[in-house]
Amino acid sequence: MMHQRSWIGILALSGAFAVTGCTSSTDAPAPEAAAPAAAEAAAEAPAPEAPAAAEAEEAEAVPTHEISTEIAVVDGVRTLVASVTPLNGYKINLEFPWSLKVREDAPVAAGLRMGSGDAAEFGEETARFAIPADGDATGDVLADLRLSVCNDVGCLTPRAEVEWTLASAE
Repeated sequence: MMHQRSWIGILALSGAFAVTGCTSSTDAPAPEAAAPAAAEAAAEAPAPEAPAAAEAEEAEAVPTHEISTEIAVVDGVRTLVASVTPLNGYKINLEFPWSLKVREDAPVAAGLRMGSGDAAEFGEETARFAIPADGDATGDVLADLRLSVCNDVGCLTPRAEVEWTLASAE
């Protein structure tokens, strides 16, 4: 596609103004046409691997924590418990804002949000959340857990889905 630019010059001759036109052309693509081509070339080029991504990949090869769930009876109330135990030299990051969010479609505690301060236990060796499951509801309860564990090298902030299956209350 040929791109054209017009230049208009105004000349003052003896107090009278005359308008002349000048047109130049080039074989370079218009900026609008060049942008999609550049974006397409950038999309096809492999992204350089960041050192942090490579380190995170290596860190994930060694288990950093274990998440367990159980349904217990606490003070006569069915309770959903999620526990995190650090592994291989990692510790619970006490400064990170942990969160556990029960999904909106859960049969109990729908939409409940808990933070580090709401945990039943929150120390360097264990983090434990307890959610009362009042009533006779049955079905799967899903929650999203945001956590952090650290070792001497650095901290990781993975996210995990936790699940409990409620059977009929006996």
